[in-house]
Amino acid sequence: MSREILMPALTPTMEEGTLARWHVRPGDSVKPGQVIAEIETDKSVLELEALEGGEIGELMVEEGAEGVAVDSVIATLLEPGAAPAPEADEPLASTEHSDGGVSPGVGRARPGSSPQPRSQVSASTPAMPSTEGRGGRVPASPAARRIAREYGIDISTLNGTGPRGRIVAADIEAALALRSAAEAVTGIPATGTAPTAGTAPTAGTAPTAGTMPAPGLETPFEELSLSTLGKTMARRMAESKTTIPHFHCSIDVNVEATLRLRTELNEAENGPRLSLNDFVVHAAARALRDTPRMNVQYRDDRLIRFRRVDIAVAVAVEEG
Repeated sequence: MSREILMPALTPTMEEGTLARWHVRPGDSVKPGQVIAEIETDKSVLELEALEGGEIGELMVEEGAEGVAVDSVIATLLEPGAAPAPEADEPLASTEHSDGGVSPGVGRARPGSSPQPRSQVSASTPAMPSTEGRGGRVPASPAARRIAREYGIDISTLNGTGPRGRIVAADIEAALALRSAAEAVTGIPATGTAPTAGTAPTAGTAPTAGTMPAPGLETPFEELSLSTLGKTMARRMAESKTTIPHFHCSIDVNVEATLRLRTELNEAENGPRLSLNDFVVHAAARALRDTPRMNVQYRDDRLIRFRRVDIAVAVAVEEG
């Protein structure tokens, strides 16, 4: 008897992830708590542990597969001593869409095998324009629909990047960033529809993703793929730049006392290892606390004044 191993929701907002690496192979014995895979979310890479012991039967998703939906089957676990399904050089199984179409699946077809109780989701299906499902309903996640309603985004105008073209929350956030950029350039509020990637910009509007002019022969270039984390970082930075007013000011500060304090704290046993960034963030937090009128956000013709200070700091990682 086999049991299904599902793609877990490793964060409260996770809808899909990338299966970065398998630590097991079919036939391997695993114990509860043993790391069997690495799952990459939009924020980090986390380890997936086995909840119970047994033998790995079949790996349904290949390493590096992106867009694996939460709760989709990624592997099977056999009872100890049970023989795994024999390998067969068969093409990947197919998964039927709700509209009757067929897309590549992620598991290998087994001669004479019965279908799994859960449908297999194609983890490596590329993004495609969203299509209507049953009853003309555009496939979209609940979170995406909620954000779209809140900001007046018409999801039928978007290209989904989720499994089989499904609209996910990240697509709505990207549309909001594009709309804000267009408003900043034209000074005219955008309508409820958002420009989709790959469309040509009209006069007086901001270019959208995919509209960069084709480079000439004298400007060779190469396209580099981004990890899930890298895509999220790029999207967040673009959103920050286009939706938050920026202004710059500078002052001269004598930090000799700060450097001495940092040295004393770092020399303490079992103490934290502080950098100058820690003191800068602390100073910014103190400034916002002492000047609450600056700890605000403009939203829907209103100012939202926050009761606490929350500062995010970008850090350098290998992905970007």
